[in-house]
Amino acid sequence: MEHADPGRVPLLPEGCLLVVIDEDPTNLGKWRYSSTVNNLTLLVVKNRIKITAVCNHILKIFEHFTTWENQLREIIQGSGNIKEMITISVPNFENPIGVVDQKMQVITSVDIVDSQFAETSMKYSVNDRPTFPKDIPAELIMKNHIKYKAKRVPYFYVDKSIYSVNLFSDDDYIGSVSLAAKFRPLTHADMALFEFLAEFLREGLLKLTPVKVHEKTCLRSVFISLLKKAEVNGKAIKEAYRGLDDKHQFTILCLYNSTIHRDIPPEYICEQIELRIDGSLATCVDSEIVILLSLDARQSNLEDAIRGISSFLAEFDFLAGVSNIFTELEDVYFNYLQAKYALAIGSGTKAGQSYYLFQEFALLYLLNKMLEDLPPRFFVPPKLMLLSSSGNTSGAEYWKTLHVYLKNSMNVTLTANELGITRGSLYKRLEKIHKILGIDLYNAKYRLYVEICMSLIEWNIESKQG
Repeated sequence: MEHADPGRVPLLPEGCLLVVIDEDPTNLGKWRYSSTVNNLTLLVVKNRIKITAVCNHILKIFEHFTTWENQLREIIQGSGNIKEMITISVPNFENPIGVVDQKMQVITSVDIVDSQFAETSMKYSVNDRPTFPKDIPAELIMKNHIKYKAKRVPYFYVDKSIYSVNLFSDDDYIGSVSLAAKFRPLTHADMALFEFLAEFLREGLLKLTPVKVHEKTCLRSVFISLLKKAEVNGKAIKEAYRGLDDKHQFTILCLYNSTIHRDIPPEYICEQIELRIDGSLATCVDSEIVILLSLDARQSNLEDAIRGISSFLAEFDFLAGVSNIFTELEDVYFNYLQAKYALAIGSGTKAGQSYYLFQEFALLYLLNKMLEDLPPRFFVPPKLMLLSSSGNTSGAEYWKTLHVYLKNSMNVTLTANELGITRGSLYKRLEKIHKILGIDLYNAKYRLYVEICMSLIEWNIESKQG
């Protein structure tokens, strides 16, 4: 509107856009007051430019957002893919967007890698894998999960740097969407547009396929009861097998991370594990998270079975003890003890690993049980202890020779090659070892005795170093 009188504004249709080109700043208040009468959107241009240029620019803006709206509608009518919706929406906000479900699991988030906000060159970091928000403080999780969860109106949190909209299906909370003021402050226009986007994201969340659960209710009940050594009748166990493969097999994992346990409720961690790891049931026992993992019938090798979750363990700094593979649910408690022992001994002797297999420590477990009434020094030959002494140069050399020799099944050629010495030198060392020990290594029983003792000594050394 050029050369117009603010007093005539009430004559305009309600809800329209009023464009005013007026270089006189003293008139701004009059235009603002007049525009409120008919609920008009006011755009005041203070520079003297042609009204046609202004209108053309406004039309381009409308065209851009109309295209965006149409794209959102197409996605909702099709797959309802949340990642696609927020990826095409980020350029409108020039800030990261995230979507979480009712359990505070991050469903999808899109961040901006390149802060140059040219729409054609903007680079994104897209995460469309369910994410466990381990870096979110416990206080913030509880606020979102309990306090903010009930909010029906958009709200700010984290010192007003994140704008969130909760999403509901009737009266049920199904998640929330958040816009972070990471690259620039949020404007009122951003908030209005984000609330518009939130309606589409709500539809997308409603389209998400629920996580498949194979008769988990009964299996969970039986699993927890067996962990507590409670009696479980045969009917309940039979019901727990329903939905499992005919060749079902399991393993137990004991997880521990003191930092996460202090910051996040264990029940919440269990929920996240079950969402992230297929075929898993998780519960809390004392200070440990215990997982019953159902394995594919083809996963007969434990290393293969847990390789898929090793990245999860490393990502969140979990240490895990892993039981042997078993097939009968009645054996849950004993396999739990295996995993618990593997975690305790493995974490104390082998730093740098994220998981420890019981089969690696089974011999040590047996030795510990045997030595409950008999200290190691009364079980191990004194002269073998002498060979293990690090302060004895020749003894340490003989110890290594004996270790390699037994490892190579007493094969002289393989042992000499591994030690980097001649066969003649090896024979001389072996002769000396025989004299020191006074034990016939060609006798299978004596040889097994020596191997067990050497394992016990090495474990004691590793325990002290750990």
